Amino acid sequence: MVAHAALAPESSMEPAYFEREVEALSTALARRRYRHDAGLEATLDLVNDYEGYERLCSPETFERLDDTPIDPKQLRSLRRFVAEQFLESGARALTERVANFETGTTVLWNGAPLPYRAAQVAQWTEPEQERRHELAELVLAETARLTRPRLERLSVVGGLVGELGYRDMVSLWSELHGLALPTLNETAEQILAASSSLYDQTLRDYLVHHQLAGDVWEVDLQWIFLGAELERDYPSQRTVPSLYRTFRELGLALEDQSNLRLDRAARPLKRQAPFCSPIAVPDEVIGVLLPLGGRRELDWLLEVVGLAEPFVQVDGTQPFAHRRLGDVAVGRGYGELFRALGRDPGWLRSRLEVDDPRDHLRLASFEALYRLRRAAAMFRFEQELHASEEPESLGESYAEQLGGALSVRVAPEQYLSEVGEQPIAAHALRGAMLGAQLSLFLRGEYDDEWSRSSRAGGFLLDRWREGLRYTADEFAQFCGFDALDPSPLLAELRERLAV
Repeated sequence: MVAHAALAPESSMEPAYFEREVEALSTALARRRYRHDAGLEATLDLVNDYEGYERLCSPETFERLDDTPIDPKQLRSLRRFVAEQFLESGARALTERVANFETGTTVLWNGAPLPYRAAQVAQWTEPEQERRHELAELVLAETARLTRPRLERLSVVGGLVGELGYRDMVSLWSELHGLALPTLNETAEQILAASSSLYDQTLRDYLVHHQLAGDVWEVDLQWIFLGAELERDYPSQRTVPSLYRTFRELGLALEDQSNLRLDRAARPLKRQAPFCSPIAVPDEVIGVLLPLGGRRELDWLLEVVGLAEPFVQVDGTQPFAHRRLGDVAVGRGYGELFRALGRDPGWLRSRLEVDDPRDHLRLASFEALYRLRRAAAMFRFEQELHASEEPESLGESYAEQLGGALSVRVAPEQYLSEVGEQPIAAHALRGAMLGAQLSLFLRGEYDDEWSRSSRAGGFLLDRWREGLRYTADEFAQFCGFDALDPSPLLAELRERLAV
């Protein structure tokens, strides 16, 4: 690896060689991240992975890429990769410090130490509200200890952004992720305004149903979304077979995809949120989730496979920028498309043999509306945070903005837990809109039960083989829409929640 540093600048910018170097670094980092986030390795050590790639991850390379004869779409993806790795490599000591704290600290619960990451999950599953809040307070106390290193990291990254020629992270996002920020901000406001009364009424109904009163926390919503009262309709012996049967009927048999692995193992240090790890695309792709059982695990299974398929099925001769990089929101859109099957009455009846799916549809739709509103509020906060000269003072703003959108108590201690070099909330927001638009397109082209059509599967396979060469906005237009639009998703959720 050290030999990379000795290469002449001219040879390092030759397109074919440059692409190989980018792919090699991407593979090494993805493997390292997977092993840490999946709870297989307790410590994150990025030093060796970046060693030898100093020239690749530099402002000089970022600037010189503009003069390299590369297709414009590939160029933007590659410039974004170089920029993000320059920022990450410069802040890696603090990244490691935060990550290793998460896997190294514990809380005392039920008289025994419980790993921090396991406690983050256990607070969702605790059925008694008082004990749920007690555990949440223990988790938040540890989260608060991460505020200082996270602020230090934010400061380091903010300084490095200037070396790339940007005013702040938001301006970098606007160019390198192709985000039309004024339009997306208007969309976020539209979502919050249009869904406010529907969300609040549905929330009140569920709080009454579960006899939750007084001080309701966000963790209480996570417990509601588990749907414990519906557990009988999600037996473990039916959950995975329903997933495999769905893809088999699409003509995309998962059992034949040797390059896709589902990591469903229970590990105390495993990250709470499901994720897809495209390590070597298309040869090694891993979908990762916790085996919680019930509707939550089924939703996660559908989502991670939807996230994984574009990487699993892509034509291996495509340039690396199209195979692995591209617009993150497109992959998120596929994840949302398949996750939405869990709120499809036909799918629930045929795959899970649920005779009356109304309660399932309502709960899944409530969670989808919660996630959409949360992404809209978080998108606004992300921009405020990265543009602020005093980010240490924004915990209460985070709690107010997200708490206002969700109508529950949101803890200020976690205000730095969800931010980084990527515009995570923007990806979630755009992916949610694209997923709903793609679903509407498939229903119009094939059938309401498009998930049983091999023709629909063929359409998706053709898109996946092309790679991530198109943006979410271009994909929406391909499906017959003027632009990314929340209206199809909001209309679907109104219909489901009006029952």
